[in-house]
Amino acid sequence: MTRDDEFRRSIDRLPAENPPALPANDNTDWPEPDRSVLELRQLTPPALPLHVLGSRWAGFVRGAAAAAGAPPDYVALALLAAAGALLANGRRIEAWDGWVEPPLLFGAVIGRPSTNKSPAIGIIRDLMAKLEAEQNADHAERRRRHRTDTEAATAHMEAWRRDVQDAVKHHLPPPCQPAEAEPPPAPRRRRLLVNDATTEQLCRLLADNTHGLLQCRDELSGWFGGMNRYSTGQSDRAFWLEAYGGRPFVIDRVRDDEPVMVPALSLAVLGGMQPDRLAEILAGADDGLTARILFVWPEPVPPTRPEVPLDAKAAFRALRQLAGLERLERPEGDRGPGWKPISLSEPALQALQDFRRRRAADERQAGGQLLSWLGKQNGTLLRLALILAYLRWAMDEPAAPAPLEIGKALLDDAIELIEAYFIPMARRAFGEASLPEIERDAHALARWIRARLPGLQTVNARDLRRARAIPTDQAPRYDAAIGELVEAGWLRQPPSSGSGRPRKDYLINPKITAPS
Repeated sequence: MTRDDEFRRSIDRLPAENPPALPANDNTDWPEPDRSVLELRQLTPPALPLHVLGSRWAGFVRGAAAAAGAPPDYVALALLAAAGALLANGRRIEAWDGWVEPPLLFGAVIGRPSTNKSPAIGIIRDLMAKLEAEQNADHAERRRRHRTDTEAATAHMEAWRRDVQDAVKHHLPPPCQPAEAEPPPAPRRRRLLVNDATTEQLCRLLADNTHGLLQCRDELSGWFGGMNRYSTGQSDRAFWLEAYGGRPFVIDRVRDDEPVMVPALSLAVLGGMQPDRLAEILAGADDGLTARILFVWPEPVPPTRPEVPLDAKAAFRALRQLAGLERLERPEGDRGPGWKPISLSEPALQALQDFRRRRAADERQAGGQLLSWLGKQNGTLLRLALILAYLRWAMDEPAAPAPLEIGKALLDDAIELIEAYFIPMARRAFGEASLPEIERDAHALARWIRARLPGLQTVNARDLRRARAIPTDQAPRYDAAIGELVEAGWLRQPPSSGSGRPRKDYLINPKITAPS
């Protein structure tokens, strides 16, 4: 091809200064559009067995959900994740020697922007923030005490330096620096919540705090989006895979000889996710991260006005009870966290074995990421059992001794929560991701168009891509999705006029109505 040919082809690709007007768009000669593209083939969500939380917690969850205008599922998962973070450095559940689980959960609440995900989890987040503020009521006093101790250390340092100078002057061995001359560490704010910290900063916070941390995000897509950055010699994704186990962790900093020593990566994760992003996230490589997430995707609830005001006082007192659990002291040099092991009764151990056999049978029939997810549920069962036991104790019997053993009745409730609820929810989430890409894209594009009616009458493929009407910028995917909507009677191209490369303009079927 000559340069002149290339130049003429580039001119043909340029848009016309005045694109030809599209013909009038009316109801004549349009078929009835196939409205099934608006609904993906989703499994029906299961009912939440709220009774496993106990009657008082179940009442709180219902009231909080009504206040937020959201399904109770969102509040319940937020409560479980928050309680696990408060417990993580004080209690662990031990099935037997060699199998210990921390009460840490990674949870995703799924729904469209109108389902009030953020207000629902925000009720639990606000309780945690209030508890964090209460734990820092003495922060100003601790700072004043630190300044006093620092001045005292400075005085000891000056006295020691004079002693060293005198010893050198008289040819005597210099005295060692006394412990009193060491400046004390600055007081840190006690933390329970984080939002968007680097992995190194998270480790610093965990090293300075006695509790675990709840990372709460309105949208988990940002959390996943930052997974490929490198900050401590490894990717953030590798860090979070490690964090799920709640084990000790060390960061060797580049600028400092002293590493950050974390007794336990006690991090719970909670956040929202839109269905359109769910498939995109689950379509990635199966490295086990999504297998660690509990998915909650209920149907939206109609807007209603709460009948009674939300009373969160009892819930706050119960969370304070969890935060106040004692931590065991460890010998000097022992980096392990100071948690108490919680055991299972013999009947509960038998129920655990039966559960494991059922999961093994499920795994033989599953595939893909659902198989990986099912493989994590034995550990999830223990984590949930521990959280449920302590939630009930803190709400219903705070004056009684804290539980040291999980019985069969409570383990059965945790089993019901997984088998009747979380497993069907996972099948719903992973089933969405298994749908063909073209079907998901056509669905997303149809919803995008319908949301902009009746003002929108035409669309252009390039403009759709610039607006990210579907979660990608790949032109072939837009062409394929548009083709699906043409076949469904949603779009059609106007008659071609003139020469040159045709524009990818499409008329919208006027029989499609805007959402009410």
